[in-house]
Amino acid sequence: GAEVCTLRPNSGEVHAVAFSPNGQRFVSASKDKLAKIWDAATHSEVYTLAGLSKSLVVFSPDGSLVASESGRGDSVKICNSATGAEVCTLGGLQDLSTFAFSPDGKRIATGWSELVTIWNAETGDEMCTIEGHKRYVWSLAFSPDGERVV
Repeated sequence: GAEVCTLRPNSGEVHAVAFSPNGQRFVSASKDKLAKIWDAATHSEVYTLAGLSKSLVVFSPDGSLVASESGRGDSVKICNSATGAEVCTLGGLQDLSTFAFSPDGKRIATGWSELVTIWNAETGDEMCTIEGHKRYVWSLAFSPDGERVV
């Protein structure tokens, strides 16, 4: 229970945090529209992703990618978690509310408006869109085998 350190990562309120699967890095995303990647051992900032709007961030299951909601809530930027280099952007989303990587990290599902779209996480190619929800999609998850989305 002892405090290790206190970070003042962002100038705005921090809205989301996530550890990489191996625990070596973590990300903080805030109201100031920035996501900062941190080294968990040294507590130093590794890089910053700018242009967020709702502060949604998540690492891929193997930790190689980090996805962040960007733009005006209409896209997801997927970056290499080691370098911050952009891998692809998933665009054309309206009222993005959630996203999640598949267990193998090869796909990402986005919930937006009343739709769920499955994308190739490495190329940004749309794979399919699931329609028929009567209200906004606020949360989603892949099954452990990656075959289903709820």
